[in-house]
Amino acid sequence: MIKVPAGLLREYLNQLFAEAPIQHLDVVELEQPDRLKPLLDLLGENGHLEKLVSLRLDGQGLDDSSVETLENAAFGRLRWLSLAHNHCHRRPDVAAGENAVSQAAAQIAWDEILFSPRRFPVPHFNHSQDN
Repeated sequence: MIKVPAGLLREYLNQLFAEAPIQHLDVVELEQPDRLKPLLDLLGENGHLEKLVSLRLDGQGLDDSSVETLENAAFGRLRWLSLAHNHCHRRPDVAAGENAVSQAAAQIAWDEILFSPRRFPVPHFNHSQDN
């Protein structure tokens, strides 16, 4: 997993994904919830969104409109999504069924209060890149 401020991710997006096969992304310092869609669009335009298996957006001030933005993003392999410590009051729409966010929501046991997964449904890594 790579933890990266949103501004640096936008600036060095292609270089970061060229240097390593990033599948697990922890975005910090988004600054404003309305910056989520342009960031996801940029990741999608460059083909990186479909590579992500997990995405953590904890404590970024996101709200229910952000959940809708995530539902409409072109994820291909997403299996884990954390929106803990945000202002979201609804879960991703599992009934939508076709997109990866809906599929991830269907597979994850969600904590109603923190809106974060209780289990991590992708292989556990013995090595952490966080320092």
